[in-house]
Amino acid sequence: MMPYKPVSVPKGGFAFCRYGVAALLWVGYLWRLEWVIMLAAGILALSALLGVGRAPMILLYAWTVDKIRPGRQEVLDEYGMRFAHLLGTALLGIGLLLLHLLPLAQTGWIFLFWVAAFKTIGAFGFCAASCMYNTLFHGSSCCSFRNRSKCEIPAETEPKATDETS
Repeated sequence: MMPYKPVSVPKGGFAFCRYGVAALLWVGYLWRLEWVIMLAAGILALSALLGVGRAPMILLYAWTVDKIRPGRQEVLDEYGMRFAHLLGTALLGIGLLLLHLLPLAQTGWIFLFWVAAFKTIGAFGFCAASCMYNTLFHGSSCCSFRNRSKCEIPAETEPKATDETS
């Protein structure tokens, strides 16, 4: 069983990242722009490499919107998010590879349609990759809509707030 590694990120930044990558995938799919799909794959790859706390879109949000209008923080599992970003990068890589291996069959675009669809579902709150990680490495059975609360980080692993006034 893998340990949890909690990391705190701006809640709005996490939403910006989820919705932004999903929007990039749909723009790339609808207008058949491979470079936009590659951009989304690059964002996911950097997020996996740097960790969710230093992910490009999270930092962009933190350095801009969060400075003007600070919001709440959200605690995420670093390892689960890294797994989700790696899986997304791999799936986009497979889709891009299919575009070049089978260009006339439209297989790559069909595959990328499904990746964009699952990313959109994840953006709206049910991340299949994160649930897959929790099932594989934590033994939870969160891969159903009824048991979504089991996907969250247990309270005992969340970072404790420190009282800086004493």
